[in-house]
Amino acid sequence: MRWRLGDASRAIDAERFVLGSILLNDSLYIQAAGELQPDDFSLEKHRRIFSRMGELNERGERIDRVTVANELMRFNELESCDGLSYLVSLDDGLPQILNIDASSPRST
Repeated sequence: MRWRLGDASRAIDAERFVLGSILLNDSLYIQAAGELQPDDFSLEKHRRIFSRMGELNERGERIDRVTVANELMRFNELESCDGLSYLVSLDDGLPQILNIDASSPRST
C-alpha cells in the first residue's frame, strides 16, 4: 500500500472524492491510475469500483455511473458496493475539476 491516512474518515472522504471525480470526468482515471492501485483504497467497495473503472478504461469504454454500475452488476458486485444509490452519491456536490493531484489521498 502506497498511502494511508491516519484518520479513517478522511481517507474515505478522499477515496470518495477520487472515485466521484472520475465518474464526472473519465479522463481523470488515467491520472488517478498513475498514482493509485485498487489495494490503496481502504474500503473493499472502493477497491471494487476502482478496479471496474480500470477494466472499462482498458476496453476503451466510457467511465460513468451507468457503465460502472453495469460492470459491477456483470460481476454481481453492485450490492456489495452498497448499490446504485451509493455509486450515484460518489459525485454528489463535486465540482467539475481538471486536476485531482491536489486532492488525492496521497497529498492530504
